[in-house]
Amino acid sequence: LMPKPSLVDRVLRSNGEVLYQYQPKMLKRLVRPDTSWSLLQMMEATTTIGTSRKEFTHSKRQLMPGVDVAAKTGTLKGTNPLGLNNWFIATAPIDQPRIAVSVIVVDPKGLSTKASHIGRLVIQKYLGR
Repeated sequence: LMPKPSLVDRVLRSNGEVLYQYQPKMLKRLVRPDTSWSLLQMMEATTTIGTSRKEFTHSKRQLMPGVDVAAKTGTLKGTNPLGLNNWFIATAPIDQPRIAVSVIVVDPKGLSTKASHIGRLVIQKYLGR
């Protein structure tokens, strides 16, 4: 579904009282539900058997048990900026997505600066894992 864009999520008083809370409105359906579900299932393979499996499992143990993550990774050598562009997009949990993440790292230096590593940490923090 394509949501209507909004610049303001909410407006609060200094005491924390909510004066305004944006209520999402959908403009139109872009993809049939069964098509998007199939895509998410394919993207899950990236974190279970694909290019990010080592980022989501350690010694055959899931790092976020009970949370299925759909993701896509990519790399591209660039000239502006010069270096390797490493990217990662993901959503979780698959059955009821609560977070979408997009990370691009230019010229990562080691595993801790890979886009998939940073993306996993963001998802874990957001979901409290």
